Amino acid sequence: MIIANLLFWISISLLAYHYVIYPALLYAIHSRKSNVKAELDSAPNYPFSIIIPAHNEEACIADKLDSILANNIDQNQYEVLIGSDNSSDRTNEIVQSYVDKYPHMQLFIYTERQGKINLVENLVTHAKHEILIHTDANVLFKADCIARLVNAFSDTKIGVVGANIVNTEVASDGISVPESSYISFENRIKFWEGELLGSMMGAFGGCFAMRKNLMVSIPNNFIVDDFYLTFKVMEQGYKSVYDLEAICFEDVSNDWKEEFRRKLRIGIGNYQNLLHFKSWLFKPFSAIGFSFISHKALRWIGWLFIVFMFICANLLATSSGFFALVSLCLWISLAAVLLDFLLSKMNVHIGLLRYNFHFYMMNLALCLAFFKFLAGVKSNIWTPTKRHQLNK
Repeated sequence: MIIANLLFWISISLLAYHYVIYPALLYAIHSRKSNVKAELDSAPNYPFSIIIPAHNEEACIADKLDSILANNIDQNQYEVLIGSDNSSDRTNEIVQSYVDKYPHMQLFIYTERQGKINLVENLVTHAKHEILIHTDANVLFKADCIARLVNAFSDTKIGVVGANIVNTEVASDGISVPESSYISFENRIKFWEGELLGSMMGAFGGCFAMRKNLMVSIPNNFIVDDFYLTFKVMEQGYKSVYDLEAICFEDVSNDWKEEFRRKLRIGIGNYQNLLHFKSWLFKPFSAIGFSFISHKALRWIGWLFIVFMFICANLLATSSGFFALVSLCLWISLAAVLLDFLLSKMNVHIGLLRYNFHFYMMNLALCLAFFKFLAGVKSNIWTPTKRHQLNK
């Protein structure tokens, strides 16, 4: 019983530290810091290359390219490299219509699936400029986003800059509201990490910029390349930061099954990164190690702490009124997942229940991803998450 008691308090303390204390600590320190910044120029000061991997993106690729053109940047200052990964829809046709009109755009057609990471690495070999903007086909730029990303590199210590991806098409009848809140919370933590420590824990792959000379080869069958590249930039002695004003837009998935599939795939990639960068777990007093442990490592194994809490609370429930109450609350929270699922079938949507559903869904995805990771990753070929669901 002593072991169960100890394990329970360790588990709940680490979960509380990760979800509450660490963000609160960053917020408290940042709020005391002078946040006056020099205004960035409204036009890019350096030439750059935009890298867009695409697979069956006919629904959004035209909007993507239009959002780039809407930034009103001199076409001699940049290039757009689009890689079509064996697309079977109208992606190639749509992109070609832009290439015919705009000479700074290029289309690379691959007739065999490459996978996003291989596709990106191939495109980078064709890039002429030293600043790269990696971005997904469904992420749309705000008018000044590109300039903010590019001009951040006036600080020679910065190696990677994450864009602030704002979710659109959020609806209360699916998973998009809690998912959007979660991403917004993540954005804020990454911003504080970058501002205070220069150790933003992973740019979102939807849109980030980096120095080409800091690009490294990504291991075979790696899934989450954005985190890997960000971490490698920091290991080379450069800062990773997050620009809240470099805004772009993405329509978050509203289907929990689609979102679960995406989180499962990303979860596998998370454990690949955890294993690859494990040495930083033993450097908790470095900026990188502190952020890695506090923000990511504890998140990725959080499902294990939840399991320990359930087991220990139930073991101790018969001998302690406190643990009997804790056990009851845990079971109620689990039953609430089923209740939310049943209510949603009746088109009844309660916010608190949906957030609880999202929390358990996210941790279940990480749990299953862990065992899939242990079984081995044989391919990093991806199928884009279904988007534009609310327009159908």
